[in-house]
Amino acid sequence: MSNTILEARHINKYFHDPVTVKVLDDINFSISKEEFVSVIGKSGCGKSTLLYILSTMDTDYEGGLLIDGINMKSKKEKELKEDLSVTEKKIYDSLCYEPVHIDSINELTGLSISDCLVSLLSLEFKGLIRQSPGKNFIKI
Repeated sequence: MSNTILEARHINKYFHDPVTVKVLDDINFSISKEEFVSVIGKSGCGKSTLLYILSTMDTDYEGGLLIDGINMKSKKEKELKEDLSVTEKKIYDSLCYEPVHIDSINELTGLSISDCLVSLLSLEFKGLIRQSPGKNFIKI
């Protein structure tokens, strides 16, 4: 059994308005269950674009995104949104206004670490939570 919970394979992303611009070029990496990672870079380099793809909120890209070994391209957009909204609510309801560690969120919700990770990214983008130092999350 693999410890990889999230894997990006040859991800390319283009914006097409007003002209076509390649904003992500052949992105490859994997994240294991016990790893903690950060995405850093200059303003405008594609950090947020990549995180939108990793959170499954953006499905218009080339390449593969695997979460728990399942290729997200094999899921329909409606299915991704339904899955995300159910897990988001479950996680948001389990959080409080004091920092909560991701392992506690996993235990409280019964969701896999990867489902927790994807939903936490999405909730953070929506401005409903923020990450404090370590693997702690807090409602805003």
